[in-house]
Amino acid sequence: MTLQQWMTSKQFTQEQVANLLGVSRPYISLLVNNKREPSLNLVRRVQLASNGDVSARDLIDGKYF
Repeated sequence: MTLQQWMTSKQFTQEQVANLLGVSRPYISLLVNNKREPSLNLVRRVQLASNGDVSARDLIDGKYF
């Protein structure tokens, strides 16, 4: 599941997710729009926050797998 799909399913705003993960809202926008790859630390925080619904594979470009 993508970050955007998870946010939609939980009815979270970018601001809410940013606060949950300890990053800025513009950074969440960059992630959702595939303009930035997250750090491994953030990947782990997203996995934990989403209870595994959003995986590392969902967040990181396929060139790493």
